[in-house]
Amino acid sequence: MEPVLYSFLGMLGAAVLIGLGYIIYKFVSTVNALRTSVNQAAESVRIASQAMEKIAPLLKSEELVRMMNAFILMGRQGSEMLLKMGELNKTIGLFYKFAVSREGIAAEARGPAEPATAGSRFVPYNEERAAAAEAAANVNQAPEEV
Repeated sequence: MEPVLYSFLGMLGAAVLIGLGYIIYKFVSTVNALRTSVNQAAESVRIASQAMEKIAPLLKSEELVRMMNAFILMGRQGSEMLLKMGELNKTIGLFYKFAVSREGIAAEARGPAEPATAGSRFVPYNEERAAAAEAAANVNQAPEEV
């Protein structure tokens, strides 16, 4: 054989040995990483079991059971209140539709015989008119002298 062929086979063999060495190195490092992960998981399980040993008596206590039952009761009452508030909102909407949004509002709701302003169907409050009405009421209610 020729020396070029020997050198080519030598380089090919060296490349195969280097490749096998790299594969073995990666395999060993992967096994080490896996072993480390398993050890950390075992430590985590040990810590969790110790924590559960400490917490277990608290989870069995009557106070915690009462507190959880009170929390459940509050949730039920809250949902019932929401349903009642929905019904109240519906009732208010129906009242508004009946009493306010209709075109023909009762004369008593309008107040004195003055027309409502353009922005409202009800008469706005006027301090001067209220003071005059109060003064007139006071004159009519004056005590009689003997």
